[in-house]
Amino acid sequence: MFSVSNDNNRPWFNSILAGGSRDSVRASELSFAEAKEYILNLMLSQNINPDEFSIKNNKGEVVIVPHADAQRISVLKYLLEKAILEKLPTQADQRRFLDLLGSFNGNEPFVIRLSDLAKAKAVK
Repeated sequence: MFSVSNDNNRPWFNSILAGGSRDSVRASELSFAEAKEYILNLMLSQNINPDEFSIKNNKGEVVIVPHADAQRISVLKYLLEKAILEKLPTQADQRRFLDLLGSFNGNEPFVIRLSDLAKAKAVK
């Protein structure tokens, strides 16, 4: 099983570990395994082959490394953006999420924070 450790270079992550708001506490409860399962289920629901990607844990972030062509990756990025962005509770969360995804280019890895996945998953 994967674990998420404290990271002094990411103050947003430390604030999640410290607790605080209900959203922060809920966000800290999402494990990497749960985040990976959420992403894999999204891929499967959209007929995207999970074998085309590696999903890795990087200190509170999910790193998705593509092994496929850029078009398939763009579809996955769009689906993740749609599934997560609509559920993030604040505009600040939404902006941060888009800024992070916006850096994605071609066949390079892209990153999603566990806290964003947790907030999105918590909304039914």
